[in-house]
Amino acid sequence: MPLRNELSAILGCRVKTHYGGGGVVTRVIGPFGDCYTLEYRHDITGEPCWINAVRLKNGDITAYGEPLTVLSQEEPVQLTLDDYC
Repeated sequence: MPLRNELSAILGCRVKTHYGGGGVVTRVIGPFGDCYTLEYRHDITGEPCWINAVRLKNGDITAYGEPLTVLSQEEPVQLTLDDYC
């Protein structure tokens, strides 16, 4: 599954959404139909947060139809891919 492979590659990376959210990706949850949810550690509070409606669009990872920016490889994390079929 191409999107699952793309998302597993960004575990431990810092991401930013078009609406300013973001942090280090710690978990990939899904699929839910044709999309996934990313759990990340918030940059400021360190609290867990979620980015929903994550899809692959024209070769780019998107959230809510807008590009998801992958900024850097932050730290090693344990791979967590939860299947919800």
